[in-house]
Amino acid sequence: MSRKSNNLNSHTITGSSTTNDNLNGTLAVGRSGFEAAERLFRNMVNNNDVKVVPQPDTIITGDEPSVVNVVSEFLRSQSAPDTAERADNVYKSKWKHIVLPLLATTNLGAPTSTGRYYWMLADLKKKDAILEFSEMPTFTMASPNSNGENFDTEDWMAKSSASYAYGVLDYKWICGSPATAV
Repeated sequence: MSRKSNNLNSHTITGSSTTNDNLNGTLAVGRSGFEAAERLFRNMVNNNDVKVVPQPDTIITGDEPSVVNVVSEFLRSQSAPDTAERADNVYKSKWKHIVLPLLATTNLGAPTSTGRYYWMLADLKKKDAILEFSEMPTFTMASPNSNGENFDTEDWMAKSSASYAYGVLDYKWICGSPATAV
């Protein structure tokens, strides 16, 4: 299979203008959203329009309490948490839950309402991603008599830097929802 960069939203089939979507609309976290995401996983194809079969094993959310609590109810309840019937909960222990506390932040790290209710199902066993270090971590200490020492506080100046990027190479392992409410 050829590798090309794809975003979370969709990918193009090779030799065609057809696209395949990885978003389940803006469905809220819950039974309808879970089933829509599982349906996307069931119908996934690669760049050559050949069916692939990733199996979601993880649900990823931000730290919005209402979303985290709904996911916890689905993953821990004996009975189906969204019905009055005593049906078995088919979601009990189905996935592990990862909470990303910075999911709903700006590029400067400030809180924002965008992303507050986002959630994703992922197959973390079959992900295809890389971590690239452009600059390995370095640490440089000031030398004596180099104006790196504060006489009053006895503090020394130091410099540390690193540069890295995490990139997803393949779209098949994640389906999500940019939900706007629970």
